[in-house]
Amino acid sequence: MDYNDIKYQHVARFGEEDCLGIENGKCYLQPKVDGTNSVLWWDGELKCGSRTREVNPNNDNQKFADYILSEPLRYEKLLDTFQNCVVYGEWTKKKHTVKYIPEAMGKFYVFDIRRRDGTYITPEEYEPVLKALEIDYIPVIAVLENPTYEQLVEVMNQNTFLVEDGTGEGIVIKRFDYINQWNRIVWAKIVAEEYKQEKHKVKKDYPPDMIEIQITEILTDAFIEKEYLKLAEDGWNAKKIPILLNTVFHEFINDEIWNILKKFRFPTINFKTLNYLVISRIKEVKKELF
Repeated sequence: MDYNDIKYQHVARFGEEDCLGIENGKCYLQPKVDGTNSVLWWDGELKCGSRTREVNPNNDNQKFADYILSEPLRYEKLLDTFQNCVVYGEWTKKKHTVKYIPEAMGKFYVFDIRRRDGTYITPEEYEPVLKALEIDYIPVIAVLENPTYEQLVEVMNQNTFLVEDGTGEGIVIKRFDYINQWNRIVWAKIVAEEYKQEKHKVKKDYPPDMIEIQITEILTDAFIEKEYLKLAEDGWNAKKIPILLNTVFHEFINDEIWNILKKFRFPTINFKTLNYLVISRIKEVKKELF
């Protein structure tokens, strides 16, 4: 089976072309949880995956497969109930950019169940099943008809799901009858830090409208911190600094290049300048490392 058929769909920033008009209808709002995107499906046996590959206890991702396959029965029952479906969730690791309550750690929280034809099971259908099987899930915290941006932000600012102090990372907006202009199902997200964060200061010798500066403004503190935490999980030393610089740049470009091309209308980018600005942002965010 092609893993591209299993991988989770794109979640666009609210207001981007990929999800334009998603708010024009019945919207389900869920907390955005800062974990590892993980997946379950049935292929003659229970299968586990990360965002990009199939995993198992011998070739795992943050011990997700080991957790699921140590007690598989309830997940097998879930996939028997929703046959020919893929189950998506967030696997909560030990370190997060958001501080969660201790009992939230090391758990799998289901947030979507998708049919193989690409359409989704609604929360009204799957939540009672998850409750009966005692499977953790990310709840719907609001259902709004034709919400305004201000209403969405208000819900986001009240999201305390699993959070030890303050509010969560953001919200995900889903509309189960939504198909975008390219005939694709895409969800939207609002990230709290991006909403609150002011534009970052850069060197004065760069004009503020320079494309590389505009692209760098997409790079958030949380993104940098998340990549740092991955590298620091087994301990940190100065030898990892070049790895951090390269990893953040690689993951940022890998995750955002398509959005960048669409948002800025296929711009001409000086990647050497962009790399310099990204490194400057990393040094700004992680001053204690330099």
